[in-house]
Amino acid sequence: VAGLPEPRGPESLAFSYIAAAWAKYPICSLTGSVRFVYETNTAFAHQQKLNGAMVFSVLDRQYGSSHVTGEPAFQDVDQEGYYYDALLWAAQNQIVLGMTDTTFAPKASVTREQLVTFLYRYAKFAGLDSVSADLSGYVDANRISPYAQEAFSWAVAAGLVKGTSNNTLAPTASATRAQFATILTRLINAD
Repeated sequence: VAGLPEPRGPESLAFSYIAAAWAKYPICSLTGSVRFVYETNTAFAHQQKLNGAMVFSVLDRQYGSSHVTGEPAFQDVDQEGYYYDALLWAAQNQIVLGMTDTTFAPKASVTREQLVTFLYRYAKFAGLDSVSADLSGYVDANRISPYAQEAFSWAVAAGLVKGTSNNTLAPTASATRAQFATILTRLINAD
């Protein structure tokens, strides 16, 4: 995709338990290119719930580790936290707007609708074209929050989100590290 750096991998890491995992390629690709940090040399924690600190650290690495200065408006972030610079970058580029005007909740679980909203804003920041899809075929489309409807429509139309089944999107379910790796890899590899 024009505007996004190409993956630098995949290097095949020895994650012993993901040999049969549906997300093996994205996990190996993104950890091999140092976008995702793994827990140990053999553990990625693919089913771990994703949090905002993880999302923006990975997106910042994907974009090229943008270094910015200043202070975010969020009062609940640790300026010494591993995610601080990435969050500052994301806030300054309106990829993250916060839970409120003054809170971000960096360690709170990210839902699938929050994740696709972050990625939608990231794609717009990167200059990618927006597409949309009719979500009426998904039985839980009515559970998508208003702020995330356009983003979910884009994510489905772009082929980034396939749903948790043939007819469910699970917008309010917590996103996992494996789901994020898979969706981000699809975004990077999109035509």
